[in-house]
Amino acid sequence: MLALLQARRFEAEVVCPGGGDLERELQRLGITVYPLEFGKYSLRQNPLWHLVFYRRFSRFLKRSKPDVVVINLDGNAPLVTLAAVRAGVPIVRFSRFEFKPPTRWIDRWCWLKARAIICPSELVKQQVLSWLPPKLQSRAHRLYEAYANCQVPPEANVAFRQAWSLGDDRIIGYVGRLHRGKRIETAIEALASVRKQIGNARLLIVGGDNGSPNERAYKLELEQLAAGLGIREAVSFTGYCSAEAMTAAIATFDVCMLPSESESFGMVLMEAWAQSVPTVASDVSGCREITLASGGGKLAPVGDAQKFAEQLMELLVNPQTAADMGLKGQAWVDQNCNPVHYAAQFESVMNSCFSRPS
Repeated sequence: MLALLQARRFEAEVVCPGGGDLERELQRLGITVYPLEFGKYSLRQNPLWHLVFYRRFSRFLKRSKPDVVVINLDGNAPLVTLAAVRAGVPIVRFSRFEFKPPTRWIDRWCWLKARAIICPSELVKQQVLSWLPPKLQSRAHRLYEAYANCQVPPEANVAFRQAWSLGDDRIIGYVGRLHRGKRIETAIEALASVRKQIGNARLLIVGGDNGSPNERAYKLELEQLAAGLGIREAVSFTGYCSAEAMTAAIATFDVCMLPSESESFGMVLMEAWAQSVPTVASDVSGCREITLASGGGKLAPVGDAQKFAEQLMELLVNPQTAADMGLKGQAWVDQNCNPVHYAAQFESVMNSCFSRPS
């Protein structure tokens, strides 16, 4: 969304949690921010909190008088939808993750009230279409994510390598949350196989560190796995990184690995290709779609550490193949994830809402 807002050809105001990096970045872009906390309590836990949320959001709508409300994430979607419907404002909704048919009536009502549903991949669009009634199927749109590409200056790359004592090591990188669905253990197991032939191969795990008990427990399991395989010194956890540091980290990778069991799009692949870094990803959903479309990387079965290791090895020992794939991925991102083109497509979707009945 930030890439879209940077390239926008329309006025925008954003309702989001206040006080964090997102609010500061939006303010830097000159965008009005209405601070509001999302998803803090369930309705049963604290119905009063939901009432206050609804009244505050309704006041924002009354003050702003928007032409359209865009729901980017699912937090408190019923309250946001109800407020927009009562105000007579059309809704554009993003389906950020793989779409599963809603089971609760309130969730079905919310999706059906959206005048447009934006999907990050053809796979997700087909999932939405398989559920939408035939008369509403024109509301589903596939827009690949936008990415404002920023090349990393050589000095930033050098500084990052020095900060993490990477030296001349060959870097396999993972970027994302420390979440079990990301199957990071596959990356560690694959590294153990790769190091039998490339002794200076190293795994850099970038991101995570939100302090949750689940994340801490998973990180401990990953550390114990690496220690048990005798490669603990070759696995580094960076924790949270700023956007600039994350981009610098990706630029240091020789190969970017995404072993998730499911991805609606695979944002990390796009970010790696933007830096001309080849990828090895799970042969699932959005990863398969954009990897095959771009030619920017290779695929391996979910959880198959040996197959991942083979694909990683092929790229690490064949630098020309790796470079060619990275450049193919970069060209695909430049063509398909251009923020200016994305903004134009998004504006077209918004315009379609104004002539469409609710």
